[in-house]
Amino acid sequence: MGLFAANIQHMHSNHYYIQVMPGFIMTAASGAAFLAFNLKRICHSTIVSSSIFTFLILSLLVFDNTMARAGFNMLTRYQPLNVATEPISLYIRENTKDNDTIWVPSYDKYIYLQSGRLSPSKYVYLFEHFFFLPSMKETSMERMRSLKADLQRNQPVFIFLKRENELNYLNPVGIPQWVKENYTLDSMWHDGYLLKKASLVQGTTDASIK
Repeated sequence: MGLFAANIQHMHSNHYYIQVMPGFIMTAASGAAFLAFNLKRICHSTIVSSSIFTFLILSLLVFDNTMARAGFNMLTRYQPLNVATEPISLYIRENTKDNDTIWVPSYDKYIYLQSGRLSPSKYVYLFEHFFFLPSMKETSMERMRSLKADLQRNQPVFIFLKRENELNYLNPVGIPQWVKENYTLDSMWHDGYLLKKASLVQGTTDASIK
């Protein structure tokens, strides 16, 4: 049930359905064990109980045939990924080296894949405050400092921001100020701003609009 739910539904955030799979599997296994035990106890025959159990399984497949077939087809059918490469991804790939890093704190994670460039930090993107909620192992400030250390240790060539104030909630550890001091506007795109490491900028040119 969980496997089908995770694969045949087409709503947003379908990955959340995967979280219920363990519960579905344990419930199904417990139910199967309960049926097998009681059928064997009532029928006093392994053959008879196995036949009844098989009949129940077949009946489920018959009644849920549409869902079962849809789930099976979704799991076995090859679906090539036909997603057009975004211009900004091409621009970044053409203006960086293979071992260069970029940082895209917005939700545009496809830029990493399409450009073939990695993030300098485990914080590949930021979901605003949610990624910095305190836990038993780390406080919010410790997580923010960890991010800043990653950025300073392996400084990305490009940083892509959706809006100018996107990093403001990281002010407690000075990340916005660090970005302002070390990066300059390279180009403006229809969905954000591309900043480039200032030490790599040759001369001063007006940022182009892509």
